[in-house]
Amino acid sequence: MFCLGVTNPESSGLGGGFLMTIYNRTRGECVFVNSRETAPAAAHRDMYKNNSNAAQYGLVEWEELVLPSAKLARRGTVVSEYLGEALKSKERYLRMFPSMKGWINPDTDKIYKRGDIIPRPKLADTLEKIANSSDPVEMFYRGEMAETIIREITEGGGILTKQDLADYKPIEMEPLISTDFRNDLVMCGGPPPSSFAVTQLIVRAMS
Repeated sequence: MFCLGVTNPESSGLGGGFLMTIYNRTRGECVFVNSRETAPAAAHRDMYKNNSNAAQYGLVEWEELVLPSAKLARRGTVVSEYLGEALKSKERYLRMFPSMKGWINPDTDKIYKRGDIIPRPKLADTLEKIANSSDPVEMFYRGEMAETIIREITEGGGILTKQDLADYKPIEMEPLISTDFRNDLVMCGGPPPSSFAVTQLIVRAMS
């Protein structure tokens, strides 16, 4: 997820939702964790009218997990065709906000395009803070980083509060198990909003 946030920022990032399927080979057990977004407590349906669970499954230290992505962000990555098109389609909005100037190539004053190398120094700084923190979950959801997130969102007119971040918890859900494949293949994945049902249907058709 950290690396995807660097290389595919149009699709993933620290502030986005996350779905994770975990397979424990020793126990033959599949677990699905739903960490998708939740609405702020102040949200309502008419508003637009006119701890760390990682320790439960992960064995890698935060520094080892996150620092490679921080180094990648600082060095820069190649803009893909898809990212280039996404940036081009939003150029007017990216130029409206000073906080978005990182998407504009300072050498050309143009939006980064396919094939350009785009460095992400601010993202690298953030990832390094997460990697080097003694408690990155506390820092992100309740500490220094949470305060920065809430300040920038409220300055932009958003309604997310620090309590919303503090109250956020991923949900461990019963996984879906598919066995109707050749060669005794078994697939496990999550229920909606995961697209696992589509994935296993495609694999079934291919097999």
